[in-house]
Amino acid sequence: MSKIIFFKEQINKILVSHFFIAFIAFIFILTIIAFAMGKLGRWDLLEQVSMVDNYFNEGFFYPAFNDPNPHGTSAYFPGLALFLSLFRGAGIDFYLVEFSIAISCLVLLAFMYVQLKISEKIIDKSISYYKFIPFIISYCLILTPTWLMYAIEFKPDTVALLFGYLGLSICAFLDDSSSIKKILIGSLFCAGALIFKQQYIAFIFGISFYCLFFPSRNRLLFLFLIAVFTSLILIIFYKNSDIWFWNVLVLADDPFLSIKEIAELNFRAIQVLIFSIICCITFLKLNEKNSPINLDTGMIQRLYKMPWAWGATFFILASFASALKVGGNSGNTELGIFLVLPLIYAILSNLPTRIFTALAAAALIMDVPNVAYGVVKFNLANELRSFVVSEEENIPFTVLTGSNVYFASRHYNYNNESFNYWTAAKRDNKDLINLGLLLPNIPPDRLVVENWPNNKKAILLDNRYIIIFENQLGIVAKKVQ
Repeated sequence: MSKIIFFKEQINKILVSHFFIAFIAFIFILTIIAFAMGKLGRWDLLEQVSMVDNYFNEGFFYPAFNDPNPHGTSAYFPGLALFLSLFRGAGIDFYLVEFSIAISCLVLLAFMYVQLKISEKIIDKSISYYKFIPFIISYCLILTPTWLMYAIEFKPDTVALLFGYLGLSICAFLDDSSSIKKILIGSLFCAGALIFKQQYIAFIFGISFYCLFFPSRNRLLFLFLIAVFTSLILIIFYKNSDIWFWNVLVLADDPFLSIKEIAELNFRAIQVLIFSIICCITFLKLNEKNSPINLDTGMIQRLYKMPWAWGATFFILASFASALKVGGNSGNTELGIFLVLPLIYAILSNLPTRIFTALAAAALIMDVPNVAYGVVKFNLANELRSFVVSEEENIPFTVLTGSNVYFASRHYNYNNESFNYWTAAKRDNKDLINLGLLLPNIPPDRLVVENWPNNKKAILLDNRYIIIFENQLGIVAKKVQ
């Protein structure tokens, strides 16, 4: 028995040691990098990169809504494309995708730091990194892994919310002590974040309602300024018919999913959430005589009077609503769950650090296969791109590409025209996998498409093309007649 007690004490010492927690944090960062390596072939970022490339090649981000051969176009507002164009203009071209993913990892870590600062405001005291880091690692890997994968792909939600937090921080969370200059700059950041994502309008509404419920000179001034800046952004976008078409009208007619489809797409998120709630209730029941729950009246009042909480609440509702429409999935649901993280931490902050550390370590071990998969996908992506780069053609030719393989097709030196069949399918409300219906009507010289069974079948049935490269990620086909 004494050996068991000794062993237990040693494990507890390890789980609360600063060295072990720092090691856990280091492994988590390496895990994020490994995940990111496998994201070279993902549409979220690549459609934004396509817009950047087209701007430098043709002078505009968006194709015309009636363009028969539209280039890759993101469904999100163009803020990220504008941001990435700064780096392309600075000379980062060949490795623009890798550079963008590296920036997205830094943005993700910054957004996690924001959750720490929000948690401190809720419990009204500073929080040790050595306690918060294991908590947020376990929370992300267990409760919101799908959101984490999307965030690494530079999905614009994270950037928009990060700008929103920065704006609120600049104006001291709309405290009466904030100067007019800070209110002006803060409102510009808060409203300006709308250029990254349409859904961010919900965050703006939430802060606006906060200003109306808790009026003061600074808050009413902030409300006026954010309304002006938001209106200007929407007017500019509305006046540009191409932006409005691709980022608003194309999405407006998306139908709602059936209950069955919603359940299937969010099954894992619902399953893990229910399991976590049951575990928490069981744990608290076993410790009800000495409950670790931290939920006092003062904490609720601080949360209620925090502008971020109002904005985040509206954004959470918008995230859940997005999960109900075509295109929505557990990533939308898990984003809403992630934004509740500061409150969950505040409630559970009295729990021993060793519990969070043990959960984080277990979650990291369980993610080893995903890490390996990310490395494998990175090698496949490089293999596909290397083949495209190695092709030597001295005449202009057209390329039909898909969004998931654009990281490769963008490297054709004589690519005068790039036609993205994902963009055309999105515009025409057609099924992405029906490449066979599209090929007879177009004459591209090259096909660089995802290696999906229907894509390969369509190419093999079209005697105009031969496959000249293929791996698990993509197919390159050449026109022979």
